[in-house]
Amino acid sequence: MSRPLQFFQFSLLLLAGCLIVLSGCKTSTEKNSTPPQSNQKEDLIRHQQGIVRDQDEEIENYIRRRQYTMTRTQTGLRYMIYHTGDQLKKITDEDVVVLRYKVSLLDGKQIYSSDTDGAMELKVGKSEVAGGLQEGLKYMHVGDKAIMIIPSHLAYGLTGDGDRIKQYDVLIVDVEVVEKK
Repeated sequence: MSRPLQFFQFSLLLLAGCLIVLSGCKTSTEKNSTPPQSNQKEDLIRHQQGIVRDQDEEIENYIRRRQYTMTRTQTGLRYMIYHTGDQLKKITDEDVVVLRYKVSLLDGKQIYSSDTDGAMELKVGKSEVAGGLQEGLKYMHVGDKAIMIIPSHLAYGLTGDGDRIKQYDVLIVDVEVVEKK
């Protein structure tokens, strides 16, 4: 299994464990009274909305500086197919695909690449890679090359990947669908 996939799986397990532990934690005061939790939830929602707004602005500035013409999905993923492949071989859920890729941050720092880490093979819709990459692949065909800008809520979010991707990092993925098995 590739290093990014291992770290994503670890991150998911860590996040799930933390959520389970936190959901069961109550102080003796909390057990005896019912504090209004709606304020905490509302504060968390506002905080997350602020992060999404800030990232959205950073992403739009990045796109403007590079003069990209990108499509924005309802989830916030941006993608641009800059080389078209075989339009008869569309990628769909359950397809096993082989990818060449370069993953960078908004500041340009490259953090993963198939040149050094090897090509990635994954089952679309069923593997543990970032949801934004899964979504973006469904707009592609075999031989297509695309740039995807994946906001943190579609990537590794609050946890990062435990290695090179920090919490709330926006990912720039330059990807090529090499093959569909």
